Amino acid sequence: MTFRILQLSDPHLLSEPDALHRAVPVYRSFRHVIRHLEEQGPGFDRVILTGDLAHDEKRETYELLRRTLVEKFLNFRIIPGNHDSRDFMRQVFPEICGTGRDRVNFSVEAAGWKLVGLDSHLPGSVSGRVGRRQLEWLRQELDASPGAPTVLFIHHPPVPVGCPWLDRIGLEDAEHLRLVVAEAPQVQLVLCGHVHHEFRGRLGEAEVLAAPSTAIQFLPRGESPVFDPIPPGARILELDGSRWRTRVVRLPELIWVPDRDA
Repeated sequence: MTFRILQLSDPHLLSEPDALHRAVPVYRSFRHVIRHLEEQGPGFDRVILTGDLAHDEKRETYELLRRTLVEKFLNFRIIPGNHDSRDFMRQVFPEICGTGRDRVNFSVEAAGWKLVGLDSHLPGSVSGRVGRRQLEWLRQELDASPGAPTVLFIHHPPVPVGCPWLDRIGLEDAEHLRLVVAEAPQVQLVLCGHVHHEFRGRLGEAEVLAAPSTAIQFLPRGESPVFDPIPPGARILELDGSRWRTRVVRLPELIWVPDRDA
């Protein structure tokens, strides 16, 4: 039986539902993407949000997000991006983010697969870092399930994406993560966000796939951020036995045009 995962990334929500970020009503866009995906077929067994959840890093924004997720989905997980606040994530989502002071990550088993969420948030920086302790935790998680095909979820892509300005704010210890993954051939996929466009690459034997933002899209090339006037979307991942398939689904049309000068 197919296990369906919805990856939502980079909503950049604000505490006021009608507030605009670069001329885009990000919360309305987030809800439009979810509604469109619900209309495309069967529901989702798991929903995973890969960071940059709250652009303003306010507790009220996470409360808005929680109300929306609880209303729509039974089973979801979240990891932080560079714009997020671990403290507020823990306060608003204690049952899935814990209450400690360490990373907000997760490791769960589903449909014969292992799903691992990594926290690449680096306070005070737009770049990311997994960190030595979390890398050791990941190694232990992978060693515990050597026969389970595995998907890693992380905000910052662990490989260059070919866009100079984005690669300058990427994952600082990507090489250390690559070494851990190289020792774990069961890692088949790494799903990430951060780049606000579709991307495909490789980390050893694992395929690296980035999801579009549910709000603003960036052109995949250039020395500085340039908005791409294409509709927002999300990624669907389907696990079927030891096989997987994935696709990106976008809104049928661009409803809001980002302000390129904002």
